[in-house]
Amino acid sequence: VQGFAEESSTADETATKESAAEDSAIAGISPDNAILWRLEVFLEDANAAITYDQEEKMTKALDHAAERLAEAEKMLRWKKTAAAEKAKNKHEATLEKVQIYLEKLEYKDKAKELEKEYDVEEVVGSYEEQAKTWEEIIRTNAELDEEQQDIAEQLFEKAETAQAQFRTTLEKKKQETKLAMKANGVSEGELEILEAAIKD
Repeated sequence: VQGFAEESSTADETATKESAAEDSAIAGISPDNAILWRLEVFLEDANAAITYDQEEKMTKALDHAAERLAEAEKMLRWKKTAAAEKAKNKHEATLEKVQIYLEKLEYKDKAKELEKEYDVEEVVGSYEEQAKTWEEIIRTNAELDEEQQDIAEQLFEKAETAQAQFRTTLEKKKQETKLAMKANGVSEGELEILEAAIKD
């Protein structure tokens, strides 16, 4: 990832993008408010951990990762390097939890499991779009020093790597689920009809 110190071509573009960043930001309590931010993160982690449904657990964790991403982006724009580093590190740790939850995504009802896998795929897609948005805002609007550029590069490289890993895992799980359904007597035609209904 390169070019995080680039400026937008006009003042109007800069103002528009900065306004969009503020309006669409999902970041709540910022990591520069150390005590409240740690409490918020702890409660989010605890909430995800006690969630029974695996798809819901994974979705919550990925939502939390997206929030850490937004917080890091905001701290970088505000030139709060240490706070941005905190958000970046927690973002990475949360993505690792997402992968663990994703690998454990399993249901006795394989038709339900396949539907959940497609649901998760949509959530991953939403995270990907948010990551692209924050990266573009940083790339075109933030004048970062060398340390801040390093944080931004690591932040979005990790997001991109995780997205690819999630996609690979999901594809593997979908194939395994479909094989299990066929082993239980579901025909190829029935499976195609089910997949089409899920996608619709």
